[in-house]
Amino acid sequence: WVLPVLAALLYLWWNGAVRTVCAEATWPFRRTAEWVKDWFSPNEEAERENAALRVRLAEAERVERENAALRAALGWAQEHPGHIAAPVLDHGGGLGVWPRLTIGVGSAQGVEPGATVVVPEGLVGRVAADNLTPHTCQVILLSDPTNRVAAEVPGLTRGILQGDTGDDFGTRPGESLLYAPRPLLLRYIEKNTFLPTKQAVVSSGDGGLYPGGIPIGTVQHVRLDDSGLAQVAEVTPAVDPSELDLVFVRVREHADER
Repeated sequence: WVLPVLAALLYLWWNGAVRTVCAEATWPFRRTAEWVKDWFSPNEEAERENAALRVRLAEAERVERENAALRAALGWAQEHPGHIAAPVLDHGGGLGVWPRLTIGVGSAQGVEPGATVVVPEGLVGRVAADNLTPHTCQVILLSDPTNRVAAEVPGLTRGILQGDTGDDFGTRPGESLLYAPRPLLLRYIEKNTFLPTKQAVVSSGDGGLYPGGIPIGTVQHVRLDDSGLAQVAEVTPAVDPSELDLVFVRVREHADER
């Protein structure tokens, strides 16, 4: 048994010595290979710095776009006196789409129920009678089926526009988590009226709830209603409420100005 033990010890010593010698012998070549790799390949630290710079540049561009949009909106407000700016505090959240916005102005700023809410692109909705506080209020969006707007396709037809929620399982229309927005519906169009697609739809001002001439959207499709006696136009909204950060509310002292 002595001979196998000696052989094993000799093997381990020899193997370790050989590895050491080989490692020392190949070190200059391996160091040269690392130097060549560092010379010809991008530096990892520099690459990380470049990535960080790209992130900061993208963020700066996003902020600049937001600032440009804000400047344009404020410029619009200066050209349309009688509107106060209001930040959007809440888009509804939840698993579905709550057809209301919560905004940061209220009765202390002269906001009253039914006040028109707009952005430069078009009509957003009106201030709800409930949940009006001194500094906040809720906006009933056009997608809410209870919100009806007297609308027209200038020179062609008039009708009543309202939201179409489709299937809904809430206690009131539009309140379900399963609520999903659909195109707005312009109803009560005469059966024989020819209404091309892509036509602009604006508020008509009839009834006095909304001022006339506010953009609402464009005609997407026209079909007969369920009775077969009139037409219904599906309207693509001009405003996407989910993307709004700032809106404008008409105040009472300017309600008669246009």
